[in-house]
Amino acid sequence: MSEGLSVKRWTAKRKAAVVMNIFKGKTTAAEVARQYDLTVSEVKGRVEEAQRSKASTQPVIGEMRGGLRA
Repeated sequence: MSEGLSVKRWTAKRKAAVVMNIFKGKTTAAEVARQYDLTVSEVKGRVEEAQRSKASTQPVIGEMRGGLRA
């Protein structure tokens, strides 16, 4: 890892923070890959995983909110 940041362990919190920065447009998958010495496909995989996770939990959260109002 020449110029990249050395991360010994990617915690869920660290992954989420990096993915959120990509979602918000603060950085790109290519920039993150360069910064952390990852491949772009690894970073994109994490983004896709987060999108799938978000999509699968949205109906549940909506149902919970509806249930709390009643």
